[in-house]
Amino acid sequence: MRASSANSVARINIPASLQIGGGAISLVGMEADRLGMKRVLIVSDPYMTKSGLPELVGGILNESGISSTVFG
Repeated sequence: MRASSANSVARINIPASLQIGGGAISLVGMEADRLGMKRVLIVSDPYMTKSGLPELVGGILNESGISSTVFG
């Protein structure tokens, strides 16, 4: 089956840089700033939301001057 028009095509670009390891979460603000982000959508599931991690990430982003919204 072929797409009926070019309007049905979406492109998602994901940066190739990953920070992994103890304390890596503290780098999220610096990385978001490096990528030129001004507003971030944090998508979570009920388990992660209950853990408080999305709010932690949002707080780190806020300290870097980047606004965020948690969905989930």
